Amino acid sequence: MEWTDAWSANPVLFRRNALRYLRVSAQPHLWRDKARSEPDASPKIAAGMVTSAMGITVANPTDLVKIRMQGQGQLPPAKRPYSSTIDSYKKSVAKDGIKSLWVGCAPNVVRNSVINAAELASYD
Repeated sequence: MEWTDAWSANPVLFRRNALRYLRVSAQPHLWRDKARSEPDASPKIAAGMVTSAMGITVANPTDLVKIRMQGQGQLPPAKRPYSSTIDSYKKSVAKDGIKSLWVGCAPNVVRNSVINAAELASYD
């Protein structure tokens, strides 16, 4: 494993931890009802969708960098456009601006919201 391969793991770890923290820690606060101890499935599903949307919005830049780093993995090291995770962020922002880090965010939010709502509502 090369040094650059170790750096390519960073966006994966950041995305997983940020998303997990946001969706699991915020979800109970959104559906908690003081009058009832256990809510219906609908508030849990809605809370799962909202927390997932929040998490993916925060984690989308790392998803984008992760995909770009993985996509260059088959190239010889000399031809890889990005040398590290930080380099990928810098070049993306320099080329297309800060908004470029959220390219593809909407489909990602929809996909993850459905998955997260099903998971969190069924696990509780």
